[in-house]
Amino acid sequence: MHLVKKKKLLAVISLLLALVLPLIACTTYLSFNELKNPFARPENPADKKIPLSPHGTDQLSAENLVQTLVLAINGSYPTEDIYNSLPSHIKADVTNETFRRYIVALRPNSGEKISSFLELSQENREKYLDEVLSAKPALANLALNSKYFILYCDESKNTTGIEGMNFVILAIQHDEEGQPYFDCEWLEAINALYEFSYFYFAAIQDEALFDRDYGALAYILEQGPSPFAKGDIEKYSQRKAKAIADYYDVSVRTNPLDSTNVLLLPGVAHFVQEVRYSGRLSGVREVSFYEQNGVFRVEEKMPNELGAGESLFLLYDQLILSGGDGSRQSFSNGDVHPLVGPLLSLEQNVHELTGSISYILEYPGLRLKIKGFANLETKIWQGVIEEVCFSSPVFSVGEQIYVGMTEESFHNLYPFYIDNEKEFSTSGLFRNFVLEYEAKDGILTEITFSRKSG
Repeated sequence: MHLVKKKKLLAVISLLLALVLPLIACTTYLSFNELKNPFARPENPADKKIPLSPHGTDQLSAENLVQTLVLAINGSYPTEDIYNSLPSHIKADVTNETFRRYIVALRPNSGEKISSFLELSQENREKYLDEVLSAKPALANLALNSKYFILYCDESKNTTGIEGMNFVILAIQHDEEGQPYFDCEWLEAINALYEFSYFYFAAIQDEALFDRDYGALAYILEQGPSPFAKGDIEKYSQRKAKAIADYYDVSVRTNPLDSTNVLLLPGVAHFVQEVRYSGRLSGVREVSFYEQNGVFRVEEKMPNELGAGESLFLLYDQLILSGGDGSRQSFSNGDVHPLVGPLLSLEQNVHELTGSISYILEYPGLRLKIKGFANLETKIWQGVIEEVCFSSPVFSVGEQIYVGMTEESFHNLYPFYIDNEKEFSTSGLFRNFVLEYEAKDGILTEITFSRKSG
């Protein structure tokens, strides 16, 4: 009798162990895997609820929505599953396709994961808010009723070489009741601008990897400012497209399609890249994209450079007013008078704010602004030159910029003149200077260059 009871007890225990041990093992396995990577995509995402908020989907905050975006950006869950998990009042009229494209736009081109995020301070919020209001005034109400966040990538896995630039700015909209949601018009504006930037970078991709599309690049550039009449824009854009591609080949270390997006807002996007000279890392440059009223444009600031060691200013091919050795040479009336003729006038100029004194010297076809010493009675002067303006063809800037050249020739030589805000660089006296000109019937009649202030 006791033997039968004992056998029955052992049978029950065996059955319980058979049922419980697999459950314990399964629970232990899931816990270990979740501890190892809490944001890892599960074997079957449908079997695991997407954690939108611990308080339920009716109480989602802006921070919860950012965390949801991070899950999609990092690939923790399929983007479509995350979209489907969002309550209807959150996604409003945003379609699955619009949401998918938005995630693609936010995802770092380097493939890095988002590790943390933070709401922007009021000061930084105002800075980005101003950019949106300037680019897309029609979205002013949405921009003003948004919370702005900065998303950080894992800096320890930074493969871009651009230190401190592993972040992106985004915003979450709020309705009249202060509830966060994804606005379709906001997302579509970002998607369109991001896709324009993608086409631009793809057009200048390295020829070794792709067939470079100069025609597409030129077309994109035609959307921006041009110094030429409409009929000449195409020719100018083609010349500029070739110059941009050449610059990328020589000076931009970053693969164009791997440019790091640091700001993606309606109407404005900023990307950063590594730049190099002579094969060594030199710094970071920014490429910006803008859209207003359906017109897209790219803003690239590439250097307008005179040739290495080239003199900045020539007088009769005899006196080099500024050489390429980086020194700021001092000149006097004895240096200039024998070459250009008598001094026509000398005036003292006092700066209204700083009180600093400079002198304006007028010669035939030449005007100089100097800082130094001048005697208004004897016309004797000595000092360093701050600004030069000339209207005579005997003078030139470098060996290629001169009175009498055509505007077309000038812009073919310096296709980034407008984009770079008329700024040039050289290793000579004016390491960075601004050059402006006057023209009549397409011919340069007067050229002025001055040291860049600041």
